Amino acid sequence: MDYKSAIDGVLFEGGQAESQVTEIVEERFIPGFAAGIIGMKAGETKNVEAKFPDDYSNQELGGKTAVFEILTCREHLLRRRFCAAVLGGPLYVDAEFGGGA
Repeated sequence: MDYKSAIDGVLFEGGQAESQVTEIVEERFIPGFAAGIIGMKAGETKNVEAKFPDDYSNQELGGKTAVFEILTCREHLLRRRFCAAVLGGPLYVDAEFGGGA
């Protein structure tokens, strides 16, 4: 997914990403973020509001509410790296697939 996030309309450092592979586990995100993206469809854009915990590691963001503009699953090339331990082959084995494969 791609996303950019802002607090009071201002983008903040570290609040942007492109082509990020994301495993949706609520405990890995600030409260409300994962719940806001569950059920999104490929290519859908959505704004998700989530509040940083008061004791967040970046004190400048702690207690503040951010709006995350999220775009899911654009037509990027997907790359799979195969584990040598599983395949018994070299570590550099890659396979590239077009966007829906």
